[in-house]
Amino acid sequence: MTLQTLPTLLRRSDTIATYGMLVAGVVHTSLTPIFKPTFDQDALWFAGTGLALCFLAGLNLLRRTTAHPSTRWFGRAANVVGTVYLLVVAQTLQAPHVYLVLAFVGAATINSFIRSTDRQPLPERV
Repeated sequence: MTLQTLPTLLRRSDTIATYGMLVAGVVHTSLTPIFKPTFDQDALWFAGTGLALCFLAGLNLLRRTTAHPSTRWFGRAANVVGTVYLLVVAQTLQAPHVYLVLAFVGAATINSFIRSTDRQPLPERV
């Protein structure tokens, strides 16, 4: 591996982490009727967790494709909060799928602080 391939690998890992979160969120939300067959507060919280993962993935897609600094900082903050939350969930549930989602969110968090994974602002025209 050379230094020239490192930005490509970082972008690729960021892509895998972001779309992994999105797929995990969609699967989690779509499994709500199976795991929570009655429409009650537990079912809403279960579905809401999947929707939150989808929202976090959407923020990461914005962070990766938008050059505005506030978008990058908001995405970073959301990733840190998501990682801390999933660390607590992983300690509580200790299930393999939770560790997988934690790996996706953790990788996105690390990648969000590395500038080469974000789109850089275009130089101003004069």
